[in-house]
Amino acid sequence: MSALTRRFNVYESDRVKENRRAGGQEKIDFIKSLGASGGFDYRQRNCFEKLRDTTGEVDVVLELVGGDVFRESFKLINPLGRMVVAGFASLDLKKWNPLSWVRTWRDIPRVSVGKMARKSVAVMATHIGYLLEDEPGRMTRIYEELKAFVSEHDIHPVIGCVFSLEEASQAYRFIELRNSIGKVLLKLDN
Repeated sequence: MSALTRRFNVYESDRVKENRRAGGQEKIDFIKSLGASGGFDYRQRNCFEKLRDTTGEVDVVLELVGGDVFRESFKLINPLGRMVVAGFASLDLKKWNPLSWVRTWRDIPRVSVGKMARKSVAVMATHIGYLLEDEPGRMTRIYEELKAFVSEHDIHPVIGCVFSLEEASQAYRFIELRNSIGKVLLKLDN
């Protein structure tokens, strides 16, 4: 689920509907309360069948999970549609565990140019962390533009849970359990 939310009805019309995938019914109920047309639990085996039955193919996919969710989402894209990959929440990379490197390498989303050409679709990916390191000046400009956009369009982050700095290990476990809705914050006491 996106960290930033907006009143979805701005985009709703007879032609445009927003359906989101989420991990669990509580998250689906939450995104519907924000105005999404529908929700599908990507942890359920038949999620993508239900999504296809409800929407048919889709024009745009914002993919944040990776692995099987990426592969199944790619199958849903209409000709001339697009997918934007902006995260790999399902990847289980543990820096000090070489076995996790193999699983991570296996599950990083991949798609062949041949498949993209046959379907006439576009796939793009972003990882802002690399840009922060490699091009800090550019990122400063982008950040300023993003701040202005967020302010102009009344976008607010969903704050799911706040932990004190002393509770950082509990916050980490909370995130690892994938039960959070919205951002999990650490509060620094002054």
